[in-house]
Amino acid sequence: MKNCVVAPLIAFSFATLATAVDAQTDPASPSQSPSESLAATDGTAAFPQEKHNPKQSPAAADSSRNEGDAEDQRFIGLRGRIAYIPSWMFDLFGADGGKGVVSPSVGPEYVTRKHGFETDIWLVFISYGMGDVPFKAKSDPDTSYEIVRSHIKTLTIGADFLWSKPLGDPRFTLTYGAGAGIGVVFGDLIRNQAYPPDGQPGDPTTYVKCPGPGRAHGDYCDASNDHYNDYQEPNWLHGGAKPILFPWITLPQVGVRWNASRDFVLRLDTGLSFPGPWFFGLSGQVGLR
Repeated sequence: MKNCVVAPLIAFSFATLATAVDAQTDPASPSQSPSESLAATDGTAAFPQEKHNPKQSPAAADSSRNEGDAEDQRFIGLRGRIAYIPSWMFDLFGADGGKGVVSPSVGPEYVTRKHGFETDIWLVFISYGMGDVPFKAKSDPDTSYEIVRSHIKTLTIGADFLWSKPLGDPRFTLTYGAGAGIGVVFGDLIRNQAYPPDGQPGDPTTYVKCPGPGRAHGDYCDASNDHYNDYQEPNWLHGGAKPILFPWITLPQVGVRWNASRDFVLRLDTGLSFPGPWFFGLSGQVGLR
């Protein structure tokens, strides 16, 4: 924008100077005043950029500055994501039981953009919380059902790598790419052996927690393990099934970026993810000068 203002001023200065010199040296009109000479001069020559309006389409001008291809753009912002894990995903991984889980995440991000490519570096808190749900391996008998509750969370660091393509309106841009991160796992994974109240195999969602070994009908609530009284599953380092690290992967990831102004950007994202299989997200960013 600065060049759009300076160029007309320079042109105006040189045109005025040339007119004044011409008025002083023209023998045919010695009495002609500078103002008359200026009026007689071709307006297009005197003001070569008079038709240029630097205020034209301010939204487009702002967004073009935001998209600057040859200029590094830096932003800092906040992102939120929601991944949905449907119950059939547990079936794919060889488990009976389970239910759909909504996994939200939130955290800051740092964005650099140049030549239509941007890198988003982020640090997010992700919750994988889940209420009491019956689970067992497909190969195990009905007596192996456990009621599982998750308070698992991760602190995940990662990056998105996105290309962009301008849409019809310069304020809007299509983004596409992929992302990946790795998270440190914390929180409890609670397990309790379960049994049907009437002692007959049936709908596992009606099963209840075993009060202790040998205190149920038939072979339920046996002594094969000590998963009673809200047993806390240990992590991998202590021989348990709870991971210590957990990935986050998006491929592909697509979105629409709205360049609201020079210093503020919103982006909507969606795509396939693990865990998932899909996610939705919103990011808000402010420019760094």
